[in-house]
Amino acid sequence: MYGSVFLTGATGFVGQAVLDKLISTGCNEVKVLVRNPGKLKVDSKYVTIIEGEILKVNTYEKCLNGIDTVIHLIGIIREYYAEGVTFDNLHYAATKNLVDISLKAGVQKFIYISFNGARSDAVSSYHGTKYLAEQYLISSGLNYTILRPSIIYGPEDSFINMLGRIMKKNPCFFP
Repeated sequence: MYGSVFLTGATGFVGQAVLDKLISTGCNEVKVLVRNPGKLKVDSKYVTIIEGEILKVNTYEKCLNGIDTVIHLIGIIREYYAEGVTFDNLHYAATKNLVDISLKAGVQKFIYISFNGARSDAVSSYHGTKYLAEQYLISSGLNYTILRPSIIYGPEDSFINMLGRIMKKNPCFFP
């Protein structure tokens, strides 16, 4: 149904849901790039775990050969400068690298999750770097889909569940 898929961000809230859906709907090959394989919740013969880092192209470059679709979900909400975890690195540079490798490998479809509010005159670096990544993908010539959600929530998300816990403890809110 999907052919072969290369998935980034699979240990995150959205990535885990996407991976589960790919498996349950019959995707017969999913290569998943992860820094820490122990964080990945999956038990499927159709999943190949690629231990690597998105900014270290040599850790996954060859894995895109024969891939039909790239689903790129990596994103951060907080920067850690000392570790090189910045919006520019993880949103823009990582996406640029993955787009370039996808072109070389002959990937047929590239799906990118951006964010609502990504635009050229964005006030925040978060939105600005998401916009730059979008523009690079758009100009690449790849067949692409860009998703721009505002907030994603569900049973195991961190934001809405944290908000719910706060509300339950605060006397101003009623359960």
